[in-house]
Amino acid sequence: MPEQECVLPSPAKVNITLRIVSKRADGYHDLVSTFVRIDGVEEVSVRFRDICNGNGKDVVQTYNARIDGENLINSAISFLRKRNLPIPPLEVKVWKRIPPGSGLGGGSGNAASILRWAKNRWGGDVAPMETSVIGADVPFLFSGHRAALVRKIGDDFMPIEPPEGYAFLFLIPNWRVPTVYAFGKLDRYYASSGWPMDEDAAIDETLKLLNRLKRGDRVGLLPNDFLPALAEHNDAYKEIFCSIEKTGALAWGLSGSGAAAFAIFEDTCEAQRSKQKLSSCSLVDQIMVFA
Repeated sequence: MPEQECVLPSPAKVNITLRIVSKRADGYHDLVSTFVRIDGVEEVSVRFRDICNGNGKDVVQTYNARIDGENLINSAISFLRKRNLPIPPLEVKVWKRIPPGSGLGGGSGNAASILRWAKNRWGGDVAPMETSVIGADVPFLFSGHRAALVRKIGDDFMPIEPPEGYAFLFLIPNWRVPTVYAFGKLDRYYASSGWPMDEDAAIDETLKLLNRLKRGDRVGLLPNDFLPALAEHNDAYKEIFCSIEKTGALAWGLSGSGAAAFAIFEDTCEAQRSKQKLSSCSLVDQIMVFA
């Protein structure tokens, strides 16, 4: 008889700021970013499979969004087994709200939920930084921190206090930005000019912006080095951000390498009212509000 199903909340993240500060010899990029964790965005269920029929493979099913290739959940399970945790064949179901290519770390949040479930059940000394082999956003989401100043390729972070009391509005546009495509655009855009900031300047900029948000200042468009590259031949982001600006949001920007935009509001009521105003935007497929 299969074990009773365990339902897990699955987090996402939003990049309040994102600066690329160098490209490494191995082709990866070093960054400075502010990650804020958004809890309960998606849902994952897991249970042991009934293997009486002899089929000992894991089964991972996703609903509401198609995942091409190996799901990060499979990578997380493989990672745990390599650490000798006695994990039997699993049946995992994922209820997606964030499409792949949105820059909100939904897949990494799914993996982090499985890692935390396994750690709570079997123990094991798994440090967040070790999980970067699964995905760059996994260490932060697995750590449980609410916010962090993130460096290197995303696997070096320092916990910080996030701006308190605000609500986040996510706008999922009607296009996707695959990560490989985004980094290709990024490299071509900055090939001649170089990166806008070095690490020290990016950290200084980030801390000043966070202090302004904590004071309740209206910051406006937040820095993300992917945005000029992705918007170079596409006015859609400009149109979305102009619509957000008219709502009275405190700040707005692009999360990760795209495609999702986000806005920060003083409270949930203001975010919900703005959600209604923005719902008629033809460029947006989905709008979500999280406190």
